[in-house]
Amino acid sequence: MKNFLVLFLVLSFAASSQAFGGEKPSSAKQNAQILPPSELKFTPRPKLKGKQTGELEMRFSYDVERTGEYDPESRLELNNVYERIYTPEGETLFYGRLYGYIKPPLHHPQKQIVKFIKSGQERWIEIDFYHADGMHSGTLQLCLWDDINVEVKEAFDEGNVAGLYKSSNKFDVMLGIFSDNNNFSYSSDGKPRQKHFITVRSGPKEDYYENYDENGAIENTSYQKDTVFIWVKTFYPDGRLKSVNDYENRTEREYDERGKIIREEKF
Repeated sequence: MKNFLVLFLVLSFAASSQAFGGEKPSSAKQNAQILPPSELKFTPRPKLKGKQTGELEMRFSYDVERTGEYDPESRLELNNVYERIYTPEGETLFYGRLYGYIKPPLHHPQKQIVKFIKSGQERWIEIDFYHADGMHSGTLQLCLWDDINVEVKEAFDEGNVAGLYKSSNKFDVMLGIFSDNNNFSYSSDGKPRQKHFITVRSGPKEDYYENYDENGAIENTSYQKDTVFIWVKTFYPDGRLKSVNDYENRTEREYDERGKIIREEKF
């Protein structure tokens, strides 16, 4: 399996911001307004269905090595921090220094649960993140390219989560072995904060965002292609469309709460 790393290091997959977690909008009507299929070049998958081939729980701990050195200005102690990722049975998957840290990360996952899900011909890796209080803080979904190294497929189909996790450097998206990279994030009270769907299936990188307000209501959505905005939409608190900025046609439209256009102009 180790050979596939060399094969895919020459490929690239632009990493998204490390936001995780997510939740579906509260109604089908709201979903229809948020995500018009005819306007997207791909179909985001907020939920995965299929056969689960493997599952692994991973936990985190941190060691602090005192160096005796101090920052000359802040007088903060410049310690070295090491992260251990391990299974409930005690098997260490990764152990290494966290560069740039002088104390353990303030907001880090207490555990992750990784699932391998085969949905039709697609192979998805789904990772759920949990804080120390048990709160489900987020989800990451990664879809393996269909034409990847046969050893990667075998590891997935056999449910060898630990082996593939270690060989892929913690499922590193920069290896180019994934066609889709979906991130869902939650607020501290469990409400959705953001969904971010990424795909490179058709060649250019495509991004679709859904951002939510503090109450968990949809606030705005946007679609980008090759990092260029195609459109941005905003919504009223009840989920009704409020405005659309169409960057392809250089048009801006505003709607009242009944759905009537109240302003339309070119820019």
